[in-house]
Amino acid sequence: MTYKGAVYTFIFGLSSAIVTLPAKAECQLSEAMLPIQESIQSLQDNIEDGNVQLQTLSNKLVDESAQLRSLLPRPPKGVPASFCTSLAGLGSLLGQAAVKPDLTIPIIQSVADDLSLKVAFLTKNLALDSLRYAVSVTVSTKLSGSEVSGYIISANPLIYEDNAEPLFAFPQLSSPTTMDLPPGKYSIAASKEGKASCKRQLDVGGNGEKALNADCPLQ
Repeated sequence: MTYKGAVYTFIFGLSSAIVTLPAKAECQLSEAMLPIQESIQSLQDNIEDGNVQLQTLSNKLVDESAQLRSLLPRPPKGVPASFCTSLAGLGSLLGQAAVKPDLTIPIIQSVADDLSLKVAFLTKNLALDSLRYAVSVTVSTKLSGSEVSGYIISANPLIYEDNAEPLFAFPQLSSPTTMDLPPGKYSIAASKEGKASCKRQLDVGGNGEKALNADCPLQ
């Protein structure tokens, strides 16, 4: 099996790593960070000596995790469950990738990039004296520039994009439709009658924005 094939096989076997949204409205961010910290330790334990690329990635994860913990609200208080769901998904994914890090470098890189975006979002909002954990994302489905209604819109962390079960589903059909999403890198998809009609990548929150509008061009 090729390196690329091994990575894709790993990704397609991740259905059990998708974490469903908790029923409660809030969660403790410190608790959601624990799986990520444990997965980073597992990764460090499994890196072979001399693998500079993985050591660099591991150091980045340590730094981003420490920065994220430093941004935790004090005293501890509940935050939106969707933010913890996003972190839990990253922790589960990283934990599985850490078992065979040589074969899963793109996945580990994706987790590191997603954490970086979350840190950037929270840092910029703290500078504005407004700590928020989500961005209001509005998606419009368009065909030849005109809005078309009746599509189911979903959002998955980018590394999960081919998984049939989305981590986040918008509450209403397009178009447009709006949902609060935690900062991160996503694959946005539109489907109708079980057929995918649009898929695009979307970075959410990197600029500290409160709201984001995105078109999903139909095919």
